[in-house]
Amino acid sequence: MAAFSCETQFRKNSNERLASEGIIEYKKPEWLEKYRVLANDASDVCEKGRSGRVYRLHFSLDLFKMQSAEQIITTQKTGEALTNFTFRKNDLVIGDRIYSTFKGINHCLECEADFVLRLRKNSFSLYDANGENLDLLEKLQAISDNEVLDQPILVKLDGKEMTALRVCAKRKPEAYRKQNDKKLRRRETRHQIEISSQAKEFNNFIVVVTNLPEAITAEQILELYKMRWQIEIYFKRLKSILDFGELPKRRENGALAWLNGKIMVALLIERFLSRQIFSPVQKLPTQHLA
Repeated sequence: MAAFSCETQFRKNSNERLASEGIIEYKKPEWLEKYRVLANDASDVCEKGRSGRVYRLHFSLDLFKMQSAEQIITTQKTGEALTNFTFRKNDLVIGDRIYSTFKGINHCLECEADFVLRLRKNSFSLYDANGENLDLLEKLQAISDNEVLDQPILVKLDGKEMTALRVCAKRKPEAYRKQNDKKLRRRETRHQIEISSQAKEFNNFIVVVTNLPEAITAEQILELYKMRWQIEIYFKRLKSILDFGELPKRRENGALAWLNGKIMVALLIERFLSRQIFSPVQKLPTQHLA
């Protein structure tokens, strides 16, 4: 796990003590009953003024309780990685492309956690059952719009033997593929670069890597990955309602304290909401009926 200062760790522990028991208890699909499903991501906050220092919130969200599971605030020097988080057995970790690294996968396996991670084209080398290099793009191009790829793979993790994983993938809808093409063309123009045709083609698919067992279908895994978007909405609420994106402080310790204070307010709101009753079918306690 990444090293943090004692002061940062103290603030992290203080905020963790405020975590609620969950704002709501969404009913899980049967195959997810044993899991704590965690969406992991990071969001940057830029300091006002000429310094332009960037601070980073590393956040883990329990998707079925809509509750903060872990939150760490660092400077930009601490990169986005799964090793920033603490996992345990029966955690199911969901992460975007930046988290699909050998180090991240190793961390999950060492913590006995399962994972569903978005795969980049060049994340790492993939091998078939015979130990031969696997051309994943060729496999992807062979599936139709309505098909789902469920490909067993082997990967050689750092300092380990070949590890068996799965790749699950499907084509994006045509409208999204067109949007992606426009986005990539704008990126080429803005940065004066040329994106390879293979990278553009790979971007037309949703591709995830997982260690979940074969009893869980590729369709279920890809549907679950869609839920990762909830953490993006959480960040939007932090920045639009609590002004988490507005950073007035100019000294590092002050900025970190200010950001942790904002997270503390968010956790207090979570704690308050967790004690309210929202469901129209849930029986109200007697004191609410007077």
